[in-house]
Amino acid sequence: MSARRSELRRTLTRWVKPVELFGRRVLQYILSIVLWLPRRPLVVPERPRILVIRLDARVGNLLMLTPFLASLKRTFPGAHTTVLCHESMQRVLDGQPDVDALIPYVKWRVGRGPFSLIARIRKERFDLCFDAGSFPGVAVTHPLIARLSGARVIVGPDRGPLGRLYHFTVPVLAEAEHEIAQRLQLLLPFKKATRVETMRYRRDDTLRALDAAHAAFVAAAAPAGPDRTFVCAIGSREPLRRVEAFEWAAIANALVAAGYAVTIVWGPGERALADEVHAACPAATVAPPSTLDELVALFRACRGMIGNDTGTSHLAVAVGARTCVCFVIEPPSRYGHEGPGRRALDLRNDRTIERIVGEVVAWAKDAVNRGASGPDR
Repeated sequence: MSARRSELRRTLTRWVKPVELFGRRVLQYILSIVLWLPRRPLVVPERPRILVIRLDARVGNLLMLTPFLASLKRTFPGAHTTVLCHESMQRVLDGQPDVDALIPYVKWRVGRGPFSLIARIRKERFDLCFDAGSFPGVAVTHPLIARLSGARVIVGPDRGPLGRLYHFTVPVLAEAEHEIAQRLQLLLPFKKATRVETMRYRRDDTLRALDAAHAAFVAAAAPAGPDRTFVCAIGSREPLRRVEAFEWAAIANALVAAGYAVTIVWGPGERALADEVHAACPAATVAPPSTLDELVALFRACRGMIGNDTGTSHLAVAVGARTCVCFVIEPPSRYGHEGPGRRALDLRNDRTIERIVGEVVAWAKDAVNRGASGPDR
């Protein structure tokens, strides 16, 4: 019965998905006609009230938005910047030095639906609104909220017909261009814009406070001492983006054989995966369940982090940790990060155990040669 249901679901998906995409495209054209905005002079007050819209619930995407937020503060030093983000992502931006206020995005909830959200946004009377979402051709939520925000000037990507919902549009870069660069495109209409390309997770004094507050977690997660410990962040929200358990086991065993300690960190629903890797590498340590801030303290204390192309790796980069990130689907040019102690391992066309282990161990030895553990800014 379950097999029959699965086949029925796949059949319905094959039929329904094209219909859904067609419906969205029709909706695009209707919205572009009904809500069309004329171009207007780009006049911005000295201390503008700015709204930035980014609604997806992905830690990495919110962290890769922080360079754009920092750029806004440098371009408009007196600005008051509000970010509309998914309610679960407020923990990522709370305490960011370039964010003055957060508005939670909730799809449907009694008393907090789309109408009350639009009413709240319009009440703020924003001078500038940026649609900072990803740029797929069929998405409508970001441009629709931006258009209904009531902001005096609305800037967004050239989304085809939906570009008519903005006062100013910017060209979308090639798909392989970095996500940070895609967001910084939104500054094109501003001739004297200052661009920042470095991700950030909270202020430096806040990070030092987190180090102290979570010292007990770091000690439990890295019992051999963080100075000689490498962290393996084995999970990923999308399984297709991650290195398999047997590959992680090979990485962990190679690091142990080279004389280093290994700690395995895991997220919701990933404990079984962590146990599988640990069974194949008993010398590794499985970290206790962790919060975002506990991971930050661990990444900052340990020698380096090996991870998948996922939000955890972006977090490690944002707090200055040394990183080796494995890319199995997406190009490193889009989601990778360069700099001292950082390695983007492109496994899309050359994914062998020998290569993975060799590249990771070589990176680890380089990280050790760089000296003391901790953030590598």
